[in-house]
Parts: sequence; C-alpha cells; structure tokens
Amino acid sequence: MKYLIIIRHGDARRDDVTLTDAQRPLSPLGRRQTLAAATDFSAPGPPVDAVVSSPAKRALDTADVWMETLRISGERLRIQEDVYEAERIDLLRIIQQLDDACSTVLLVGHNPGVSGLLHHLVGRGVDSMAVSSYAVIAMDVDRWRNTALRHSELVHYYTPPADAKAGSLWKRFDFWRKQRIQKVELFIAFLIGLIVILCIMIAMFTLRPASGSGAAPSGAGMIDSE
Repeated sequence: MKYLIIIRHGDARRDDVTLTDAQRPLSPLGRRQTLAAATDFSAPGPPVDAVVSSPAKRALDTADVWMETLRISGERLRIQEDVYEAERIDLLRIIQQLDDACSTVLLVGHNPGVSGLLHHLVGRGVDSMAVSSYAVIAMDVDRWRNTALRHSELVHYYTPPADAKAGSLWKRFDFWRKQRIQKVELFIAFLIGLIVILCIMIAMFTLRPASGSGAAPSGAGMIDSE
C-alpha cells in the first residue's frame, strides 16, 4: 500500500512587486492555514518517508511548515524543479518515478497541476484545491510506477474554511487597498462607478415629468354660455 498526500501551497504575499512569482513567500495567513492543515494531518496520518516540493518559495515554505509540524528531517526533502509549472501528466510521471522504498510521500505543488492530479487519481471530488488544502490518497500498489485511477482512493481531504481569507467586504477592500500595484486600478474603478451613478441620477431628474403638467382641466377651452 502506498499513500500520496497532495498539498497545494499556502497563500503567498503579493505586496512586493520586486519579487518574481517563484520568489513570493507565504503570507502570515498562508502560514497559519498551512500550520492548521499540517496539524490536522499529524494526528491520524501515517509516517512520512519523503517530501517532494516545487522550488517556488511559497511551496518550500509550505513544505517547511509541514516538516516541522510532523518532525520530518530535512534529508527527506527533495526539491523537484519541474513541479513548479507541472501539469497533471507531469506530476503523475514524477510520482511514478518515486523510490519504492517510500510508502508515504508528500507532494507540495501548484494549481492547476495538483487539482488535475487529484482528479486523475480518484476520478471525483474537489473541483479545485484551495491554498493550504491537502488530499490523502491510498493506493493499492507495491510500486509507484503502477499509480493509476483504478488503484487509488481518496481517504481524507482538508481545506481551510471558505471565509478564512476574507470574512467581509471591508476585509476584501482592505486587502486590495494594501496592494500597491492595484491602487491606481482601484481608484479608477471607483471613479468610473461614481461617474456612472451621477449620470444615472442626472438622467432620472431630466426625464421626470414636470409637476402640474398633464391633461388640461375639463372646463378649459369651453365658452361660458351665461
């Protein structure tokens, strides 16, 4: 029996425009959610023999949190360059080439690859893995190269609460406000919205019938016979 734990990296920082995508570390939220996920796994989870991670900083940070929580030694970490932009088929190839001496492996990667791999192996379940989520897949095989749909079963899936990232409209606005790269776009969107509202109000007042207008009184235009 082999166990594959597919992990999507945690939420990453977006506030430093000098960093490339691969250099972005976990945000404070990402660390909290990743720690919660690793803690959720640690109680019933099987011992981990190896950790395969993307070289991206947010993925390595995620792997570090998991390894610290589960007390996995650093020598078990394997940084796989092609996990970074891997599609489903690439990840499957990486899994099929794992050392058969390993029974339980953590794979830390990115969407859409990790979600695609999950669907390929279990044929059902999650539409898209959220950040910091993980899936435990049990495979009735002795060799990793035999990894396939017919041998795989989803035995556990964890995802952070849906409202954990932004619980209100104000929090969403505050998050956007802090992103320097989006301040101009946010101001322009606000300005356009204000102009549209003013135009609608002007049109409503312009097209509104004037008070007192309408049909003439019933006696208007008639000659008094007396």
